[in-house]
Amino acid sequence: MSGKKFNEMIFAFSAGCLDSNEQREFLEYLKSGQRIPENELGELQNVMALLPAMLELEMPQAGLKDKVAKRLYRMREELRAKKRQMVKDITSEGLQPENESAFSEKLAEIPREMKEAPSLKATGRMTVEIAPDEREFAEKEESKKGVRRALSEVQYSPEDEPVSEGSIGQMAAGSPMYRTMEAFIPDAVKEVTVAEPQSAEAPPNMESEKQRWLKEELELEEEERSHNYLRNILVLSAILIFVLISGGIMYLVMNRELHQGEEKIASLSGQVNALNSEILRLDRNQKVLAILGAKDLRTINLDGTEGNPGGFGKLSLLQNGKEGVIQFYNMPPLKDSEVYQLWLLSKGRNYSLGTFRTKREVEYFPFSVPEISQNKADSYAVTLEDGEGKTSPSKKVYLVIKLSGR
Repeated sequence: MSGKKFNEMIFAFSAGCLDSNEQREFLEYLKSGQRIPENELGELQNVMALLPAMLELEMPQAGLKDKVAKRLYRMREELRAKKRQMVKDITSEGLQPENESAFSEKLAEIPREMKEAPSLKATGRMTVEIAPDEREFAEKEESKKGVRRALSEVQYSPEDEPVSEGSIGQMAAGSPMYRTMEAFIPDAVKEVTVAEPQSAEAPPNMESEKQRWLKEELELEEEERSHNYLRNILVLSAILIFVLISGGIMYLVMNRELHQGEEKIASLSGQVNALNSEILRLDRNQKVLAILGAKDLRTINLDGTEGNPGGFGKLSLLQNGKEGVIQFYNMPPLKDSEVYQLWLLSKGRNYSLGTFRTKREVEYFPFSVPEISQNKADSYAVTLEDGEGKTSPSKKVYLVIKLSGR
């Protein structure tokens, strides 16, 4: 056998699936001294040994136990009925003095291997105890001949009591029949007592057996119901545990996915805001470049105040006076809620030109100018405000320029 075929057969050998020819061929190969993968064979055998532990036991049907119990009860009752019938047959025939030959034949049929008894007791019951089977056949034959010979020599007298209804329990102790049986039967019989024949019409005591059988049936049904109840509880508990575990897993998975979705939305929102800010910055820079690149441009310097001595600014206004650019230099940093607001003061009225947030030392911001003549502007001022939407300037003036008298 080749090594390749051996490797193919090693799996079937581990599972015990080889036929007789393959088994013989496999064992011959093992004894031939060829190279054998002992480690692989041992591992396969270990795995196969675990199969009985891994396989589920096949349980019998629920009604099979009841059927077996009923069959055993029926067999027991049949044996009891046969035993009662045998005793009834023995006791119902009776022993008549005039029928000595029939009695001799009955007595001859008693096995020799029965244990010997000291005497014949008239207790109204017949009890036969069988001795071991070590008696010799010759002894049995001799005993039978002796009994027949003794019975043939018995002479009956009128005063002898007849045996009534087949019962030897009513024999007189001094009768010839009693003396004959007492002389010879103890060699073969330990104790023989004849009981009064039972009435053939007496039914067996089945009521108690039936009640006991019904009681056992009820106990079996109660036990089965208890097992079914426990099994149902276990099944429901397993289903409930499975549902809870599945629900917990689904909740965790969905919660994690929701959290990931929220993080992704927040990230996308941040990206959108950044892009919008970038678009606004590019649009602002484009406007600034367009204004600063115009041909007719008017420039006004903004001076710092006592609150902002190092800062200054410039206003670049188009000739049409509708748009302009403000430049901030060295302005103090702002808090989160603070902004700079540009004001135009004309004839006692305040016009807001825009709010700005500076982040660097030099910043450019475009703004629009309301529909008023530039010649009517009295001054420009930049104030620090706590928020946007103010309608009048605060007292915190950081840049200012007065145009009156120019």
